[in-house]
Amino acid sequence: MALLIATWPLWWVTSQPGSLPSLPLLDIVRKVDGQVASRIATFVMSGTLMAIGILGNYIKNAWRRKAWACVAICLTLLFALDQHRLQPWAYQSFFYAIIFAFAPTCQIARHWILVLMTSVYLYSSLGKFDYQFVHTVGHDFVLHMLKLPKDVLGVGWFDGLAVDEIATRLCFALPVTEFLAAVMLLPKRTQRFALVIVIFMHATLIGLLGPWSLGHSWGVVVWNVALLIQALIFLMTLHRNEMQDHVGIQPNDVPRPRSRLWSIARILIIVACVAPLAERAGYWDHWLSWSLYSPHTSGADIEIHQSVVDKLPEQTQRFVEDDQDGDGWHFVSLQRWSIETCWAPIYPQARYQIAVADDLARRYQIDRGIRVIERSASDRWTGQREQRWLVGNNEIAKRLRESWFYSF
Repeated sequence: MALLIATWPLWWVTSQPGSLPSLPLLDIVRKVDGQVASRIATFVMSGTLMAIGILGNYIKNAWRRKAWACVAICLTLLFALDQHRLQPWAYQSFFYAIIFAFAPTCQIARHWILVLMTSVYLYSSLGKFDYQFVHTVGHDFVLHMLKLPKDVLGVGWFDGLAVDEIATRLCFALPVTEFLAAVMLLPKRTQRFALVIVIFMHATLIGLLGPWSLGHSWGVVVWNVALLIQALIFLMTLHRNEMQDHVGIQPNDVPRPRSRLWSIARILIIVACVAPLAERAGYWDHWLSWSLYSPHTSGADIEIHQSVVDKLPEQTQRFVEDDQDGDGWHFVSLQRWSIETCWAPIYPQARYQIAVADDLARRYQIDRGIRVIERSASDRWTGQREQRWLVGNNEIAKRLRESWFYSF
């Protein structure tokens, strides 16, 4: 619920000018009134989550399971209505919801949550063994940590040394640590050590990413707090036979027989754990592959010609930056647009960002006055990317139709 509040505008759609457009995940839901459907689903999901949180211990097992199933259904609808909502924490929450709804016993629920946790940290770590991470985000993280003693205590431990070079080398420790945590999460003998590593990782990220430091969005910070609390709960219940949580499955629940719905839920979880293998080939989205803090992702730069900037609403024009090179084209800052209007980072996928350009071109009747520079995912070893220029609405729309997501 805290994460929902931290990104509220993303879910509670408004029709105000300047809002980032809601872009359905599939063409088949485009005929639905997105604003009305989103508000109903968000209202129902919020009420259900509050009921689970407040009355969890007093709700009968059958009703609690139905409540979690309701949350999963609402999330599915909300994802379909706007692919921007496929935030990593929301995607993870969907799988937790189906586990709580359909898992036969507490032990089975705990096992599958651990499987998901392992998947998150495994793919997240593998995505960081990457040229772009080592030379950008990872380097900045380590550099900030190295400079922290001087900023806080006035002690310059690395004064006079090649701090940039040290940071580049040390940043390999970040994915190595995360990878070790992932491979040690499932074996019972190493779970305690893995959970301690996970707690340390998220505590460090909270310190680095908060408004007191690098200033990332509140959604990112709250998610790290939630993952830290999750690891603490697992650590404290490590030697219990069953996991007790007032919002999940109770130890005194009568185990329910294995159902067809649980079989479907397991298939979905397995797909979510295997599909990220196709990310680099472009067949699975970066965030759904747990590419977290990993800048190798694909994307698109949108530029508007100065002759058509006035066609945009004033609320949107504030995200159009000055012409830096005097060629008459102005960069549209999607990241700032998303953070300020949705309280969440922009969805890091070229397909989605091209869809934003397509919506701008169609909604405000911009033809040749818009262009897109599409960037592929970077090469893991060299950091190189392929670029493709799309000039005008026709080329943008044609490129969008080539996406396999829009063939449904």
